[in-house]
Amino acid sequence: MILLNSTDYFQIKTKSMIADYDYETLINLYQPIIGYAAVSVYFTFSIEAKLQKILSYSSHSQLLLKLNMNTGDFVRARKKLEGIGLLKTYVEKNDGVNIYHYELYAPHTPQKFFDNTLYYGLLIKSVGEKEAERIKSIYLIDSIESNNLQDISSSFGEEFHPNLEDSAFLKAINSDQLQNRQKGKINSEFSYELFFEALASRSQISSSSLTKKELKEIERLSTLYGLDEDNVADIVIDLYRQEEPKGKRIDLNALTDRLTKESSFRFLIAKRSGNNVRATNQNVSSDSDLANKINYFEKMSPNEFLYFLQNGVQPAEPDLRLINQLSTKFNLTNPVINVLIDYVLGMNNNILSKAYCEKVAASLVRENVQSALDAMNYFKRTAKQERRKNKKSVNHQTSDENNSNISDNNVSSSPEEKSDLDKEKWEEMIKKIKNGN
Repeated sequence: MILLNSTDYFQIKTKSMIADYDYETLINLYQPIIGYAAVSVYFTFSIEAKLQKILSYSSHSQLLLKLNMNTGDFVRARKKLEGIGLLKTYVEKNDGVNIYHYELYAPHTPQKFFDNTLYYGLLIKSVGEKEAERIKSIYLIDSIESNNLQDISSSFGEEFHPNLEDSAFLKAINSDQLQNRQKGKINSEFSYELFFEALASRSQISSSSLTKKELKEIERLSTLYGLDEDNVADIVIDLYRQEEPKGKRIDLNALTDRLTKESSFRFLIAKRSGNNVRATNQNVSSDSDLANKINYFEKMSPNEFLYFLQNGVQPAEPDLRLINQLSTKFNLTNPVINVLIDYVLGMNNNILSKAYCEKVAASLVRENVQSALDAMNYFKRTAKQERRKNKKSVNHQTSDENNSNISDNNVSSSPEEKSDLDKEKWEEMIKKIKNGN
């Protein structure tokens, strides 16, 4: 983990043209998702990129003063920009001084934004469906409605009669690479390259045979259930129907069902053969149980995590369908789903109740919880509030002498208290994880 120091330098390059209307798009469409701090960093970066045509490098200390931000807030805002595809960050180590290289990308056009289910879904999650529809209506194109319209517009060839053998056109063929409307991409562990290689080696299905919607759903289910590209490709080949029109060649409901069963079967084979499920990488430098647990939350798919909690027993299909619903209906990330599963099992006598999970999921959505750490903090905070409420209720019903005993018994027998972490240990862990990054 590389920690940002205010004395580190940085360089910004714009990787695409950023027009004035892009700033309106950032405010209307992106800001509800990434927050005003991230948008402020984006605007400042776009100005700094112009200034750096005179001075190649700038100091983060000067940038933080301009933004009126501390290092932690800046890094969190930067990561929002990276996650949404507006920024790429690289670091160069040079004689003890880190030089950060930032690449700034233009936002999607409104059409591309609303066509992307991830972006549009996040907007709905942030502002609600009604407000999201109202924002979308701003960008609708006004059209002339008439049954008697005839297009009489002149074509390019009719007006300009280009001679492509003219020297001017020959010179125009070899053009330097200029800035374009290039977009940053959201990072994902699912590799389309490996997926298409698997398809090509076993079938005649090409990348152009599937729509973006189908590919996005394949990626989501693969990540959710912890299946690799080879396993997913086999199922896609089996379900693929060439005779159907493009966009309907794969039954997505059947795909969900098959991947659910494949995931259960894969865990059963792993258990019988003694093989480990996909290994997890430890990225928090600590020997504490909390650090390990955070790594499990962040790195495992919900399917793998449930298998891990059940000591190698395959997850039941109803539980897997519930996990899929938490992803599709509530748009929860995999780490947040893992924390939710751990919490519900701990609070509900190891029973993964659908109603209970949905109730907790709705609370997480309202709190805009995006990471495992945010979810853990939310549950810890609500547990403290519940204990205070219980103590207050007991104080009103008992005498002073019995009040202490009842409060102590209440706290010691409370499921929230049993799962509560030592305060100093918790705060120390949070500080380590969030310090500068």
